[in-house]
Parts: sequence; structure tokens; C-alpha cells
Amino acid sequence: MHGDRTRVGSVEFHPDGRDLLTAGMDGTARIWPLPTDERAADVVFLHAQVLSGRKIDETGGEVPLRAGALADAWSRLRSRGPDPGHPVAPPASRTRVAWHRREAHRLERARQGPAAAWHLERLLELQPDDPALAARLAAARRMADDGTGGGGRGTPLR
Repeated sequence: MHGDRTRVGSVEFHPDGRDLLTAGMDGTARIWPLPTDERAADVVFLHAQVLSGRKIDETGGEVPLRAGALADAWSRLRSRGPDPGHPVAPPASRTRVAWHRREAHRLERARQGPAAAWHLERLLELQPDDPALAARLAAARRMADDGTGGGGRGTPLR
């Protein structure tokens, strides 16, 4: 939607990739400047995989990342060093637990099994005596392994 709640009928990137044009169902058009990202393309690619729990396959479609592939993408991203413009996890232990809990819940609701499993694994490392976490991790892994995790191919614009 446009800022005034007008439904958007179409979206187009400017050829230079710096702006986005939206056309509202009421006949209005808006140009939205897009933020620039100075990170290397491979870092942006890894970041997108880690955040979405998905990858683009050889057909150009999106598929869920298995837990091992997600962990590998996360390790490669973290080996690049901290990225102050895109913090991944807060440093404080109590804050880290809260962050992992919030992200795990969000990803479970979104049926993003691989990404949810990654956060639940971190929570179990921090809180090994929580049996509910182990059950949730098992469910997230099943979601990842049976292909039901990861959501659909896209969401229509409204």
C-alpha cells in the first residue's frame, strides 16, 4: 500500500536500481528512493539466505534451506566479521536469549523451518535444560526436512 492506504496495482524498478515506482489503484504513482548497500554481493546473498532460510535453485525458484546449509551460510556470513550496518545478534547473553526466542517464534509462525531450527539450536545451547525447546526444535527440523517450511513463492502486493 501507499502511505495513505491506497492499494498498489503494480511495481517497477528504475533501470539503475536506485528507485522503485509504484502505481496505485486510484491512479497515483509514487517514486520510492531505495537505500544503498555497500556490502559485497556475496555478503548480501548470504545475508538474504540466513534471514529467509531459503535459496534460489537452478530453475530460479525458491526452496527452503536445510538446517545444515543454513548453518553453513551463517558460519560463512559470520566469518566475514561484524557488520555494524546490519547487526545480526546482540552481544549480551540475556538479550541474545530474548532475540533468539523472538526470532524462533516469528520463524515458526512463518513456517520457516530451517531458520527457526537454527535459532532453537542456539537457544538450546544457552538453555540446555528446557524440554520445550527440544520439542520445538524437533518440529522445526521436521518442517525443514519434509519441505513444508519456508512459505510460498511470494506474496501478492496489496
